Amino acid sequence: MKQRLVIATLIFILLYTVTAWSNEKLYGNEVFPESQVEDIREEVYKKSTVKDKKDNQATGMVSLFSIRREKTVGRYPTRKGVILVTSDPYKGLIPTGHAAIVYNNGHVIESVAKGVIMGPNNWNISKKKCIGVSVKGTSVAQDSKAADWCYKQMGKGYNFNYLNVSTRAKFYCSQLVWA
Repeated sequence: MKQRLVIATLIFILLYTVTAWSNEKLYGNEVFPESQVEDIREEVYKKSTVKDKKDNQATGMVSLFSIRREKTVGRYPTRKGVILVTSDPYKGLIPTGHAAIVYNNGHVIESVAKGVIMGPNNWNISKKKCIGVSVKGTSVAQDSKAADWCYKQMGKGYNFNYLNVSTRAKFYCSQLVWA
């Protein structure tokens, strides 16, 4: 099921983006109409969840959480390389939510308005809903290397041109974890 979520996300990104070679700033609601976003959210939340690759550890399940700390499934993921996704708008700016990748128990790597940073891994209490996912076809070691790659992007700026997914000079949140 994780594979379906990842594939659906990638298809959405590929179908609804066009490479643009400009530096103009586009805002989330200009690129992602709220009605489409809501349809995708509903589809994602209907997906079933599965155990993570490291299901023998206390931190290793793909999970959906609410701010009231009510676990819908599993435990909060803190394994390096797990991708965290929330439908909560990041500081009310982008209506599509936010994404980050777990770097360690206490930190995530994410791209925010000031660029790629290391933030707190506390989404289980700071977000209304949070989903932890990983790519079905990757190993735990590959997931860890993806987190290391994201770590190396720290300090790069925020990509306000949501149509330019090919740039590696700056990133928006889901572009960072996808790249």
